[in-house]
Amino acid sequence: SSKQKWNVYFDLERVVLDSVRVYLDSTDNHFFAEHDGWTTENEIDQNELVDYVYRTTGFRIKIDLEIK
Repeated sequence: SSKQKWNVYFDLERVVLDSVRVYLDSTDNHFFAEHDGWTTENEIDQNELVDYVYRTTGFRIKIDLEIK
């Protein structure tokens, strides 16, 4: 059902965001978590983060970086 699909998607999204949070904490980069992303105090090493998430979750993510 669509509800079951949504629950699976939400659970997998949470796994990835939890991995990102651990990475950002480990780099002492303060952040604000949003619905499907985050804002950080300092610029991140995108390749390092993508590799970390892949190693810890098995998911390869793409990051849309916006510098303000």
